[in-house]
Order: sequence, then structure tokens, then C-alpha cells
Amino acid sequence: MGSLLLLANGASCGEAKPLDDAGTHGNSADSAAANKCGVRNYSSSAGVTVLGPDNVLPYEGPAIVERSVPNDLILAFTPTGAATPAHARLFSLPPKFSSLPVGAKVWIAKSADPPFLSFGPALPAWFTLRDKKDGHFFMASGADAAAALYAPFTFDNKKATCTGPFDDQCASGTATYSSVDVHGDSTVAIEDGHTGTVPAGGVAYDVNIVSKTVANPIVRCGDYFGPDERFGVDIKAKDPASLVATLEMGPPIACALDNAEQKDVTFTFFDGSVNYDDKIVYTKRCPTDGDDCFLFNLTLPDANGAPSVVQILASPGLFPEPPAGQELWLTNSDAATALRGPNHGPLLLVQVKAAVPFDAATKTEVASVVGFAVDTRDRCRYSDNSSQTRLWDVTLATTTPVVVRPYGHSTATIGGRDFDAWMWEDSGRVGLTLAAH
Repeated sequence: MGSLLLLANGASCGEAKPLDDAGTHGNSADSAAANKCGVRNYSSSAGVTVLGPDNVLPYEGPAIVERSVPNDLILAFTPTGAATPAHARLFSLPPKFSSLPVGAKVWIAKSADPPFLSFGPALPAWFTLRDKKDGHFFMASGADAAAALYAPFTFDNKKATCTGPFDDQCASGTATYSSVDVHGDSTVAIEDGHTGTVPAGGVAYDVNIVSKTVANPIVRCGDYFGPDERFGVDIKAKDPASLVATLEMGPPIACALDNAEQKDVTFTFFDGSVNYDDKIVYTKRCPTDGDDCFLFNLTLPDANGAPSVVQILASPGLFPEPPAGQELWLTNSDAATALRGPNHGPLLLVQVKAAVPFDAATKTEVASVVGFAVDTRDRCRYSDNSSQTRLWDVTLATTTPVVVRPYGHSTATIGGRDFDAWMWEDSGRVGLTLAAH
């Protein structure tokens, strides 16, 4: 798997604890201080996974936009001495940053990748993205980064603004929150956990600051390093589209992920994964954030004699909700799941997940579930990282044979009906989703 640079400002316990919109670690952290010092809203778009050679050193230089869809921006760059590009995947960016076109030339700077499964106090970390060398930022995020990385922004005049109780589940103490002066085309004082608009080079930016210290912390978790007292900055262009028009374009990288926005479906058996080939009965929706979630009863009983349940979690709009009591047919194995109409009727949804390349047993198993041959084929060498050295396509022996590229979209005709097909690939496994129109 790729390395993870944690640029958000949280405690360190081997894995960072994400901050929610109140600037907490998923609960009411800082809640006591918030009563006195106000709510802290820390930016959450501060991380990047890097797939490339192990232990990539700090890098500053050119990059190519490889993939750019909402919530998934991938930039390809070539570290010194690498045989193939590395791939930096930015996560949790606002949708407006998906406007960077594939093949656009940009300029990035990143800190060294952390040691695999590193355990200890958080290390300095940063990632910046500009339209060109020494150009305008699209975004910049970091903690304890060198001041020159943020140029033309500078920061000084730190002033304590409030002191109050601190508690983030794993530690408690007394927090002192500070403001700093942020200098661009003008100067704006921004307090810890707050965002201000600062122009620089004629471009307006949202700038979020983390600047607090915690005195005499009492630590209650054995795997906790913190509370974090680093100086953190998160900078985002308010209108990145205005910068896109200035980008120099070039050809996409030779071996790249496709640029389709992905849709997916997951089948979860509440009583564990089972081999199943029988009817299911729709009961109700289940609450989720974003995706559509549906609950069906199986004909199998659970440990208490009640019907076992399967949950279908689908991307919004992928599968229309059936009426309560509707019978459908579900076939499930280790590698594939197929949802059909009543009495083993026409296909409606398919999910395939398996290691690549498919071996003979996998191909036989998948074909028996979905009703046609599905296979993988080697496409190209993608990285020097052992977890994902190569990219693989998925081939469908449908009415007209179809190839689905990783993170791509295709259409297939199955039994006289059109289907959308999406495919992802990660750490030596592929996932295929088919959904009837």
C-alpha cells in the first residue's frame, strides 16, 4: 500500500485521529474549552497517499494530473532514480478542485514519506500544489513546514487569545489558543481553528490556522502522542477554476488510472459471508451518509431463529428502492455476488472482488454466479511499489465483449439489457460493479 502523509492537525498514535467540524477527535473534544473560547473549526482536507517507491524522499518538482474527479485527485511525479512515476492521491478536497484537467502540468512539494507503520510523535509534514514553479497555490497544507514552502505567505506576531480546559478523549489539560498574522497582499490576523480570506499575488485564498499549546496534559491512552502543539496551516484557492485556465497542458502519463467517477455496490451478510442462492425479501431502508442502503431478509435463519439479513449498500441512484415485500433472487460466493429479478430472473446488480490475475478457480466461480466469463488482463507497469506494481483491465464476455479499465466506466449488453460497468483496483485486488439501466 502507499504511504500516508498526515497533514491534518491531530494527535499521533500511529494513526491520526481525524478532526470533525468542531475541531474535535470525533467526540466533544475541546468541548469545555469551546464553552469559554468558542468552537474550533479545523480544515479537514489535509492528507495525501503516495503510491511509489518505498521511503520516497522529500520532493519538489513537476507533476502531471493523472486523474481528476470529485473527491479523487491524483498527481503523477517521478522521484529521483525511480523507474516509473509515483502517484500522489489527495483526499477530502472540495469538489471545486476536481476541475484540474488530465494531462495538466503542475508543481508540487511534499515531505518525506513516514516510515511504514511508524509509531511516535507526529513528524513534520507538508504537501503543496501550485500552477507552476513559484506560481500560485491551488492548495497547501502542512505542520511544522519550512516557511519558504508557503511563499509568498508569511506568518508572525503570534498572540494568545484564550485559555481554557482541553479534553480530546485521550488527554486533558489547559489549552492556550493563539492568533497569528498572515501576510499576503494584505495582512489578516487569524485565530487557531478559524479561517480568514487572504489575497496573495492577486488570488484570494481561504487560510486556516492551527496554533495552540496544552499545558500539563494528562494522557489516558497508551498509544497516544500529543496533544498536538505544532503550528499548522491549510491554504486553498477560493476559485481554483480561475487558475486552471493558466495551466500548461501535456499528454497524459502512459500508464494511468482512468478518469471516470466511480459507483459501487457492496453486499454485507449480517451473519457472516455465506454461499447463497435463493430468494430475498425487501424490508426497509437503513440509515447511511450519502449512499443508498437497503435491507433484505434471507431464507436462512440467524442464531435466534429469525431471518438472516443482507445489506445492499449502493452509490446514490445506482439501484432503485423496491417496494416492501418485493422478492428478488441473490446468488453469492466468495468472489462474486449477483442480484436478479424474482425466481432467478434477469440480472440487476453484480459485484466481483478478487485478487489479480484471476486464477482458473476464480474464473469458474465468477462465471457460475454472473452467467458469463469475466477475466483480467495485464495492461502496464504502474509503480515501483510492491503492493500495486501493475494495472489490470477486466474483460467481460458479454453479448459484445467489453473491457473495463481501472477506475474507468464502460457499458455492456447482457441478456438484451444495457448495463453500466465500473472497476477499481487496489493492492493486488480488483472490484467490478455492474448495474442495469
